[in-house]
Amino acid sequence: MSVELNSESTYTDCKIVLTKQSLILIRRVKFMTGLNTKDWCSKVGFSRSCMYQSACGAGARKMRVRLAFFTGKRPSEVWPDRSDRVRGRDDAAYLEMCREIPT
Repeated sequence: MSVELNSESTYTDCKIVLTKQSLILIRRVKFMTGLNTKDWCSKVGFSRSCMYQSACGAGARKMRVRLAFFTGKRPSEVWPDRSDRVRGRDDAAYLEMCREIPT
């Protein structure tokens, strides 16, 4: 990832660039859980950095699956630009997680 510092230079890997979609996703998690990002991340066992990376479509599969769960959509629908292999594995993990939740 790169962040533009001024018109002449760019600095890579200095921080995560959040998209509008990823910010909406993070706000939805806050709304549905009633927890701020720090508390929610410690509860699920991930760092905030991992959550922000996952909200952008990268990061840990488990976190992408958990974030997609809050949208009510499969991970492949939330992050359609991922490769077919990654989308398939994310969807399989999502369906497995949905089966484990008691109804």
